[in-house]
Amino acid sequence: MLRDMIADWMDTECRVHPVLSKRYDINSIIARQRKGRDIILRGAPCTAFTVGPKNIVWGGVDSGIALTYFNMAAEARDIGCCFAGYAANAAKYSSKIREFLGIGEDEDCYCAIVFGYKTIHAQRILARPPINCSFV
Repeated sequence: MLRDMIADWMDTECRVHPVLSKRYDINSIIARQRKGRDIILRGAPCTAFTVGPKNIVWGGVDSGIALTYFNMAAEARDIGCCFAGYAANAAKYSSKIREFLGIGEDEDCYCAIVFGYKTIHAQRILARPPINCSFV
């Protein structure tokens, strides 16, 4: 449901947004979505949004750091994560999605991440030469 709402937002409101319409290849995203290839939420069963007051200056940076730690903790438990920029921007700019997620008028969505059990596992770690570094 959320995935379809984001696709609809991209196909309508995002097309006329002065920045996002130039940043995203909307036609390609929508075409792949219609063919059943989920590039919006990557087929993940769960999505988390970081939301806070609009007047927080470092909200985006703090949220990015928090979700990076979330990602590392999830990886330790064999849960895969991926930052969801399309979802975050949809939650930031779409009144319909904001209402669906329960984001208030005085709040802003800073980041989003999708997560779930991994479908692909690394078989081996590549051999790498030792790092040449000096500590001062």
